[in-house]
Amino acid sequence: MATPTPCAPIRFGAFELDAASGELRKAGIKVKLQPQPFRVLLLLTQHPGEIVTREQIREQLWGRNSFVDFEHGINFCVNQIRSTLGDNSEKPRYVETLARRGYRFIAPLAVSAEPSIAAADKSTSERQTDRNFAEFGTPIINAETRAQVPASFGSNGRYLLAAVGLVLLAAAMLGWGWHDRHRTAAIRSIAVLPLENLSNDPEQEYFADGMTDALITDLAQIVSLRVISRTSVMRYKKSNKTLPEIAREMNVDGIVEGTVQRSGEEIRITAQLIHGPADKHVWADSYQRNVRDVFALQQEVAQDIARQIQTRVTQTGHVASEMPRPVNLDALEAYLQGKHHIDSYLNGAAEHEARIAGDYFQKAIDADSKFAPAYTGLADAHGFLRQASSKDALISRIAAEKGVALAPDSSDARVTLANLNFRDWNFAGAEKEFNRAIELNPNNALAHEEYGHFLIAMGRLDEAWNECLEAQALDPNQDHLSRALYFKGDYGRAISLLLNDVRNHPDYGQLHLSLAMNYAAKGMPAQYVQELGQMMSLFGHPDIAARMEHALLDSGPRSALKEFTREMERLASGKRANFPTTLAQSYTTLGNKERALYWLEQAYKNRDSAGHGSNLIWLKVDPLFDPLRSDSRFVDLLRRVGLSI
Repeated sequence: MATPTPCAPIRFGAFELDAASGELRKAGIKVKLQPQPFRVLLLLTQHPGEIVTREQIREQLWGRNSFVDFEHGINFCVNQIRSTLGDNSEKPRYVETLARRGYRFIAPLAVSAEPSIAAADKSTSERQTDRNFAEFGTPIINAETRAQVPASFGSNGRYLLAAVGLVLLAAAMLGWGWHDRHRTAAIRSIAVLPLENLSNDPEQEYFADGMTDALITDLAQIVSLRVISRTSVMRYKKSNKTLPEIAREMNVDGIVEGTVQRSGEEIRITAQLIHGPADKHVWADSYQRNVRDVFALQQEVAQDIARQIQTRVTQTGHVASEMPRPVNLDALEAYLQGKHHIDSYLNGAAEHEARIAGDYFQKAIDADSKFAPAYTGLADAHGFLRQASSKDALISRIAAEKGVALAPDSSDARVTLANLNFRDWNFAGAEKEFNRAIELNPNNALAHEEYGHFLIAMGRLDEAWNECLEAQALDPNQDHLSRALYFKGDYGRAISLLLNDVRNHPDYGQLHLSLAMNYAAKGMPAQYVQELGQMMSLFGHPDIAARMEHALLDSGPRSALKEFTREMERLASGKRANFPTTLAQSYTTLGNKERALYWLEQAYKNRDSAGHGSNLIWLKVDPLFDPLRSDSRFVDLLRRVGLSI
């Protein structure tokens, strides 16, 4: 069996392995194979019929002194090769396992002919011309064609033939140019799929997710590139969908996928860039660093990807060139654990997840007092609590300001501070921080969404809608529109989106409150009280939900809503729970303006407790309070909050 040369495409069965392009094709169609399995397959096919030991594979892929768990890595690579080729370890057609020795490629190979010496001596332009001709099959003019030209043509005949040749050559080159432009389509939008954890430890999933998040953040600095948010791409973790399907669903040109492997204090990341719609390989590389330099590693990966795509975008951005300082390993561990728990909480988990996240972020700060992301995480963990205390609010404020002081160019830190200013009625400060956050990272979906919410509260609904649409484009698998739709009066569309959210997160009580508000505004009282009951049950009061359901069945929605207000006031008197603005909405719906205004005033007086003040930011635009707008007490409340018309 002939040994193939390194640069020639290798054919076996229906497959073709092209080392130059890094592609494996089946019947001419590219099939997915990650970089490391590709290199193992290439190594095996370069030694057909020979035993390639595991030690040889280790040296070829990782080096003799590599830290990685190469045993696990080789097993993974061989399994991926067999899966892609449709091979079987018991009855192999391509890769044979020799116990305790290694592997052998056993299929017959066919190697493409190499360029001739004469062709190798051609100029670049001549080689390009040959490629152009090859696109159309046989050469346009060859020796046989010239021999068939009648002698009577003389010099004019030769000129005519040359002219015909030039016309055909021009047509060929135009055809090639069209083909090439479509083959290497521009990449103006990109999604980073969740990096695969290759560490021999399922507990390291949080680490791989953290690396994915950081890479997305770094790529988002390319101002001319649309980068899909982490919350949307995480849906594709362990997905069986093809890359063209994923690219279509997220409306992107480029997809980055790769792996993370960690061993002790060392980390290896592999990444490849693919043109998603065509599933065409663009670039791949691997990186290895000490974990303490992980942020520098992530930045290096992002910069390499940026170099690949910047020639394809109209206005090039940049990834920050200043190298991050080494990170304390204990701080990094605690921070990534905190991120894992806060993400769970924001996806509908119980409030104790946010408390756990806060503890981890504090551990990170204790390990490294200058680790800026941990302060932002701590601020979010305490600031987003559904039942926040005045102490939580203070911790959140101090942490947010410290995070911005340590990392003034962090878009995420600016968003956190902006939200705190918004909830504290510092509206000018909030808008300043939102604008700075978007300026620092135009791809920050959360920044656009939260700024949209701010603009809603200010009554600037058209501007708000544009910001929410931008957030939706950057994070297409999440709902960024239902709140704006509610305040625009499009309750039907808002309800449709929220019902889909509830299907995905049935235990998230806040979603049921949002649904209740839309049902109330749309004039659907039975559904309104049912959703309030669902909310109360999920917030730890199933007894109240049961009484509301009983009242609804016995006497109708109005009776059930009265039951809700009685129980809520009872809880408020016992200080077990307090939802003053929700109570005010309910009393307004019942037509009891006095009790509605009473509870709005309670929210104002206790604005530093349990986040009550943050609930008043919607007073100017909430349709449920429309019956109160002519009352001078309501007008005065708007003035005191800072929302005067």
